[in-house]
Amino acid sequence: MIDNNQIIVYGGTGFYGQKVVEKLVEKGQSVKVVTRNSENAKNIVGDEVELFQGDVTEKGTIEKSLKNVGAIVICLSAMSNKLIRKMKEIERDDLNGKRIKLTGPKAYSFPEVAKLIAGISGKRIKHMTIPLFLINIVSFLILPFTPFVRFLYKSLKMLNNFPSDLAEDVPKDHKLLRELFDYEPMTLEMEINRRVKENNL
Repeated sequence: MIDNNQIIVYGGTGFYGQKVVEKLVEKGQSVKVVTRNSENAKNIVGDEVELFQGDVTEKGTIEKSLKNVGAIVICLSAMSNKLIRKMKEIERDDLNGKRIKLTGPKAYSFPEVAKLIAGISGKRIKHMTIPLFLINIVSFLILPFTPFVRFLYKSLKMLNNFPSDLAEDVPKDHKLLRELFDYEPMTLEMEINRRVKENNL
């Protein structure tokens, strides 16, 4: 039987991924987890989760694992062992109250965020587009040796201009998150108004 509502979790056996998988299973959601070691993964996530053995750094694994999947949750981490030992310290770090935590339901590009903050707060917010031409060239030149710079380029490109096709899906994805997880959402407008009131913007 094909389950088009199945959710795939990349990093499902990790620190946060385990919790995401657990909550999805509790909700009765069909879940697939990609893992390099199915035997170890089964001990971590249990028998109710479909396991797909493969390496998430390989294109073939990603393509095959996405078959019959309706949604994706990425819980992969690039943290080193040294940083993992400092996990609690990192989690507590709120940048002295300056970190803005958003949960949807609309996707914003950085220029849009700057414009909205300026409109509500009355402060002049200047957004500078990240120059990507040189990074783009370098990423192609060293791609045979390392894909990291190419990934960096694509990430920075999204900061400059959030893809419209992804932005259109955000409300639907946000609705799914609300159905699957218990949390109180906060819009960007709500967060800006709160910080203006506290004089903490």
